[in-house]
Parts: sequence; structure tokens; C-alpha cells
Amino acid sequence: MNEQARILVIDDDPAMAVLFGRLLGERFRVTGAKNGKNGLHKAESDPPDLIFLDLRLPDLDGVEVLRRLRAFDAVVPVIALTGFESVETAVQMMKLGAYDYVPKPLPVGRLQIIVEHALEKSALEREIRNLKRTHGIEGIVGVSPQMEALRQRIRKAAPYDLAILIIGESGTGKELVARAIHHLSPRREGPFIAIDCNALPETLFESELFGYEKGAFTGADQRKAGRFELASGGTLFLDEISNLPLNMQAKLLRVLQDKVVERLGGHTPFQVDVRIVTATNADLEQAMRQGCFREDLYFRIQTFPITIPPLRDRNQDIPLLASYFLDRYRREFDKPVERIHPEAMDRLQRYHWPGNVRELENVIKSAVILADEMIGVEHLPPFADPGRSFVPEAKLLVEVEREAIRQALEDHRWNRSRTAASLGIDEKTLRAKIQKYGLIRTSL
Repeated sequence: MNEQARILVIDDDPAMAVLFGRLLGERFRVTGAKNGKNGLHKAESDPPDLIFLDLRLPDLDGVEVLRRLRAFDAVVPVIALTGFESVETAVQMMKLGAYDYVPKPLPVGRLQIIVEHALEKSALEREIRNLKRTHGIEGIVGVSPQMEALRQRIRKAAPYDLAILIIGESGTGKELVARAIHHLSPRREGPFIAIDCNALPETLFESELFGYEKGAFTGADQRKAGRFELASGGTLFLDEISNLPLNMQAKLLRVLQDKVVERLGGHTPFQVDVRIVTATNADLEQAMRQGCFREDLYFRIQTFPITIPPLRDRNQDIPLLASYFLDRYRREFDKPVERIHPEAMDRLQRYHWPGNVRELENVIKSAVILADEMIGVEHLPPFADPGRSFVPEAKLLVEVEREAIRQALEDHRWNRSRTAASLGIDEKTLRAKIQKYGLIRTSL
């Protein structure tokens, strides 16, 4: 199995490394450094997977440590440790490439989630760099004509500050395409900030996108920069844009038109220099017809649409992708699994992959764990058995869910809050299902 991720805490207070060890030590290996120079030496001689960096050190400030660190490691995620008085410096570090900043005292309840998200982003960055070296400068894997057309479209769009809408099913790699656009653009030295509109509660959209001033609401004990501010000079990626509430769609439209942001609770608008890339797996034109998505915002964000083909439409790319994931996970799990049996590969190529590349990755990951030297058909899930047919069952389940949601909406006269409660889901999930199944109210 792979080793625990290594976390380096650079802080002149030795108690901080001890505290991190107590909070994270069961899942991560934590070491400390007492000043900036000592931290840089440890980071270069024994590269960590994640760094927590105090902004106030006895020899070097946090900004200088980050600059020197980036000279020999451009990928390792750095999270700034900041007190109330140093938020501006933390924002400056984010613009220099820090992943995030957390206040002191530490947010104990969220710390492990912050660490896991940072490590996931770091793994993605390293994967992109590896793919650029091995499969092309954009890191988009595939030899099919569809993927070559996709690469060409990315190359055409990247140099210009166009608003780009990426369209693709779940698991096709929309964020990978967005990052490729950023890395090929004149903004490549600026930050790439991503936000998943499907993962945020509706009440947090405004504060996350635009930030807030101290005292804007209960618990706002210091000013926080929003994603637009953090992405200034770079690219802001809004994934699953169809889930953005209507009131926030209007505010986003104003920002796109005027390039001006105002923090929640603030009174002084300020300019932001941001390129917007959005993505969706929903039919936005249908969402417009249903009144769930603003027409003016749609035409603003889709100046240059890019569609990612589903994996089932580029069957010849499956061997390359499967081999890539095999190499990745045999190294990660330290397993001597060298190849995929031809029969197993044939079954992989005959499957329809509703989960696209993400599903293929998970299948290979699981197979590497199960196999010893070669992945065979016995290491694949039941779907790969040509004697079994799971597609009709999947379609049946979809129809059952669609009818259940339609009936619940009718029973509650299309009151979304009551419908969601009766189904045991939240309103955001219900809204996404309504869009997915094209449900339209037919009676008053």
C-alpha cells in the first residue's frame, strides 16, 4: 500500500506541529520546521505532500518562503496559517500560488477536509503535468479523431479572453479541459480557482464568490476574499453552472458585464481581472425554457462552447486510458501488475461507460488491487460479462426515478421545498433532477 501523505508544518511555535500531529497523525505523517530556512531545507531534501506555512517567521516572512519554495517545487500545495491581522498577506500568497489559508486558532472540525481537498488538487496538478509530458501539451489523453478535434478547439480558444462553456457528461474531464485552457493562456502564471456550484449550499454562494467584510453576518469576524478576488489575474472555473440559483445568476451576469465585485456587507466595489470558464452536464437551453437559467447569462458564458465527447463515442481511446491508469495505480499501490489481458481489454472496450473516464479509472484502480501480475476478466466488475445486460436495468431505474419525482411534484403542486422533503432530498438536488429529466409543469 502507498505511504501516508507527508505534511510539513513551518511555524516558529513547536506546539503547532504537535497540535497538527494530534489532529491528523492517524492518517498523515506530520513533521515540523522552526523557521523559514529550516522549512525550505526540509521541503527540498524530503519533499512533503502538503505544507502549512505560518506567515510570521523569525527569519523570513511567509511570502518569501513561498517564492523560494516555488523555485524548486511548483506543485506542492501550501496552506497559509494566518492571524486576524494578516489576511491581506494571506490573499497575496493565494495569488502567488498558495492553495488556501486558514485562521488561528485552527478550524479543528474542517481541518481534515481542507487537507484532503488540497491533496486531491495536488494529485490532479501532478497528473496534468505528467500527461503534458507523455500525451500532449494539454494533458488530454486520446488518439481518436474526437480527442484531436477537442485539442484543436482548446488550442484555438486558449490564447483569447473568451468566456468558454465546457459541455460534457459527468466523468468526462471538464475540469481537466478548463485547466488545460488556463495553462495554454496568457494567464498561465496567474491563479486557477475552481468552484463546484453543485457542492455549495444556496446560502453560501454569494459569500464564496464575492467574499465578505468583517461583521457582514454573525460569525464574520474578519474579512474574507471571494473566489473572484482570489482569481484576479487568472482563471475562475465555475463547474456545474446550471446549479447556480437564479438570484446569483443575475449577480454573476453583472460581474461579467462590468468586471466589478462588491463583498457581502461592503460598500466599495472594486475591479477584478478574471477569465471565466464554466461547465455543465445539463441542457442549459432546456433549463432556459423551464425558467431555471437566465437567457442573457447563457449567451454571455457560451461565447465559445467546447463539447467533450463521452467515452463510449471514442472506443479506441480506452486502451491508452486503461494503460495510463494501470501504470499510475500499480506505482501508487506498489503492485507488480504489468499488463491487462487481451480478453479483459476487449470487455473494457465493449462496455458503454455511463460514468465515462472517471468510471474507467475506478475500475482499473480496483482491478490493480485485486490482481497480482496481470488484470484478467476475473478482476473486472460484473458489467464486463457479455452474458449479462445491465443497461436495460439502468434505464429502468432512471424511468422509475423520473416518474417518482414527477408524481411527487404533482402531489405537492410543484412546491419544490415540500416535494424535496417528501423525497428525502434537498432542493438543489431536486432542481438538478428536474433539469436532468426535462420535467415541465403541465397544470396549474
